Amino acid sequence: IEAADHVDFHQTDIEMLDPLLTEMANMGISLLTQTRIKAIEETPQGLSLVTDKGEVISGDLAFLAVNFRPNSDLLDSQVECLLDKTVKVDEHFKTSNPSIYAIGDLVSSQFSPLGIPYYTPLINQAVRSGQALAYHLAGYNVPMLESTKVVGGHHFGYYRSSVGITEEEASIYSDLVTLVYQAELEEDSSIFRIKLIVSQCDGRLLGAQCLSKVNHLLLANQLSQAVSQKLCDYQLAFQDFIFLKGDSELAYHLHQACLKVFEKRNRHEN
Repeated sequence: IEAADHVDFHQTDIEMLDPLLTEMANMGISLLTQTRIKAIEETPQGLSLVTDKGEVISGDLAFLAVNFRPNSDLLDSQVECLLDKTVKVDEHFKTSNPSIYAIGDLVSSQFSPLGIPYYTPLINQAVRSGQALAYHLAGYNVPMLESTKVVGGHHFGYYRSSVGITEEEASIYSDLVTLVYQAELEEDSSIFRIKLIVSQCDGRLLGAQCLSKVNHLLLANQLSQAVSQKLCDYQLAFQDFIFLKGDSELAYHLHQACLKVFEKRNRHEN
């Protein structure tokens, strides 16, 4: 039961999810979207879930998955917090109290695609912010940490990843050109699907999403670097890459997708 229009809406646009949703349906999973749970009642037969539409759904167990919130209550009277309850820090994670530093899920970081503070409570954010602070305290010159919001997972037989912002979110800030590229892999005849989201004015990569049955997560790291370095579609389209037939399919298809979004944006301009 999902409150949003579709699952994974913060990371993935709906057209990238069709194979995953089909697999979920094949496994007997019923999905309700645009639906919120108003109450969960315990009965002799199990649980009754009451939705905001007046439906009653019976079940044995209920697992709740809610958005992360910064657990900053302990610091309320000691440091300055922002409206979203994240702790206000400088570029080296020092709070308004010079004796206290805050990292991980307590703070926002500079978001590369938009150039604004952005709350990304992810494991990699916790690891990187801890490392950056440790090096800073040890006397190293550490630049301000930026985030590209790179996420990945493996569910229902599919690897999926997302970098940067979705088309829906990016369209608020910029005119866009987007491309969904799909290819059949020689390795196992499965489908590899990638979506690229670029700025129409200069081709800068703002976001990317991938879906496949083979592990493509290293591509997500590569795309994260491209977003962080503010690379444009033509730079990605014509960058050097290893091509070894049968052993580098994903790199080849990423190259093809970058070429096609470059073509598409230039056709729009002309």
